[in-house]
Amino acid sequence: DLSKEAELLLTQKKNRRLVRLKKYPSDPLHIQSMLDGILAQQRDALDAQEFDFIQDELLDHETKQTAAFAWKITRHVKSNGIVLCNGQQLIGTGTGQTSRVDAVRQALEKAKQYGHNLQGAVLASDAFFPFADNVDLAATHGIQTIIQPGGSVRDDEVLQAAIKHGITMILTGKRHFRH
Repeated sequence: DLSKEAELLLTQKKNRRLVRLKKYPSDPLHIQSMLDGILAQQRDALDAQEFDFIQDELLDHETKQTAAFAWKITRHVKSNGIVLCNGQQLIGTGTGQTSRVDAVRQALEKAKQYGHNLQGAVLASDAFFPFADNVDLAATHGIQTIIQPGGSVRDDEVLQAAIKHGITMILTGKRHFRH
């Protein structure tokens, strides 16, 4: 909806028309057409109430907001996507790698290349970490919070690595990539 000031500003021109649309519910399915058919899957929706926090006591309000922001951004990067954020700023991405640890490495290198401070940054991954090496690598660069779907057969190993390094792990229960 528009504020009164915005409406006054927009209606100053004679031939400008404003159209107000009613809110309508979005389709619960995301449908992607393909060469010989379609792929229909549940929409990727963010619901922070469903997140599972490991070592939650280490998180302050700002870090939770940064984690939610990073999680939203991972929705829009290429598969095997890694996103690094500090506050409400994207500082590094790693995408399109066949190895998740290579994507983490790529995101860390991009952030360092542009002079960003990684201490306390949040790392978001669009899919689970299959091995603890991702967490170990993130820890060596000062990452203190990781948000990812979880669901790996090695989740216990990954979570133990996070606890060992004092990293807060947020499990969303939903992966982001669309395939």
